[in-house]
Amino acid sequence: MKGETILKKYYYIINEAAGNGRAKQTWEKIKRLLDNYNIQYQSYFSKYPSHPEVIAKEIAQSVPGKIAAIIAVGGDGTIHEVINGLKEYSNVKFGFIPTGSGNDFARGFLIPRDPEKALEFILSFDEQLPRIDVGSYHLNHNQEKSLFINNLGVGFDAEVSLEANKSRIKKWLNRIGIGSLTYVAALLEKAITFRPSDVMLTIDDREHHFPNVWFITISNQAYYGGGMKISPSAIPIDGLLNITVVHQLSKLKLLLVFISVFFGKHTKLKEVRTLTGKKITITSKEPMKVHADGEIVGESPVDIEVLPSYMHIYSKIWQ
Repeated sequence: MKGETILKKYYYIINEAAGNGRAKQTWEKIKRLLDNYNIQYQSYFSKYPSHPEVIAKEIAQSVPGKIAAIIAVGGDGTIHEVINGLKEYSNVKFGFIPTGSGNDFARGFLIPRDPEKALEFILSFDEQLPRIDVGSYHLNHNQEKSLFINNLGVGFDAEVSLEANKSRIKKWLNRIGIGSLTYVAALLEKAITFRPSDVMLTIDDREHHFPNVWFITISNQAYYGGGMKISPSAIPIDGLLNITVVHQLSKLKLLLVFISVFFGKHTKLKEVRTLTGKKITITSKEPMKVHADGEIVGESPVDIEVLPSYMHIYSKIWQ
């Protein structure tokens, strides 16, 4: 009917396992608020790894034009999956209510880390929603594109992410509210066994050779690992990705890097090189694990590219 108003809904994707089950409790509070505000919404619960990606894609496909926003309720891993579900639907607005252990997305994008305040921020947002850069990556030079929103890492930090995600103490630390320390514990354990490798880094067609690389992190925003300021100058609205290379240092000095990284001071060390670029390829002498937003996705080589102003995201980063 001509002139008919389309009623739009908020679609919530809840990862109940995030934050040691904290997401489930948080959702009950959010649901009560939505009902009190008489907000139109629909909720979906993830049942297995990668399910949020499937749900997000199905929502975008089935109700185009009827989506006020898709909101992820969970941790950084949940965001990674939802973002990838929306990679072909970049006009869909995306919001986040943090309930994970690290919540680096909330830090980097200046989203309130209190879930109820995050909801208020989304519902009361009266500005034009900004478009934010994201990163894309291809493993082993194939053509299938995947996305990351926070950062992508190759080498030691990917090994640490893998160890942290399977850690037995993560559940206990989450329970007492210090889940971000899981990353620190995993770091200390992997520092003993990890072996650096020589790496060729190609940035916008220019080659850089680095011997004995511990890790390379490609950042879209400043934070990773539960509050570590790995790339202090990274902002997701400049059309660039920030690159941090840590190489040729002892294990003892590696620990110094990870102490200083909480304050963003590691960039002053001579073994830490920082660069920026739009297209990046990382090739290592020995295969090195790759993580995207803290989720292990494969091994090097990996091709990376910034996608400027790609997605509408509820964020204060642009203000």
